[in-house]
Amino acid sequence: MRMPILALALVALILTSCSQRDMDSPADRLVGHWSTESGDDLYYSKVKTDGIGSYIPVGPDGNTARHKYKVVSQIPAGERVIVQLLFSNGDKRQEEYMLGKDGKELVSTTEILGTEITSKLKYVDGKIEP
Repeated sequence: MRMPILALALVALILTSCSQRDMDSPADRLVGHWSTESGDDLYYSKVKTDGIGSYIPVGPDGNTARHKYKVVSQIPAGERVIVQLLFSNGDKRQEEYMLGKDGKELVSTTEILGTEITSKLKYVDGKIEP
């Protein structure tokens, strides 16, 4: 009787450890599915060995785009990460993200046409694509 219970406990431990988020650095905390107050959903994958990750914004109307991003700088023990969004049409834009240590909130600051725009996002789940 003890063996099946021990086996179930081991499986549960493995499953929970596999689903935990990496919270070591701001770039690690960025990975996953985020939602804006205006209903947009943003998906960030983990950056690969080439330094590039995927960035997929989905609008409230379901309009989806597939882009990439790279981490420009961060202080691993901090809360700020600078990313460069690499749009599929060849355009680029730099953004600053402040990610709380708990990984539940992200404040994005960017400049578009000379205007600084700040957005607040909430972490939804670990999905990296819609």
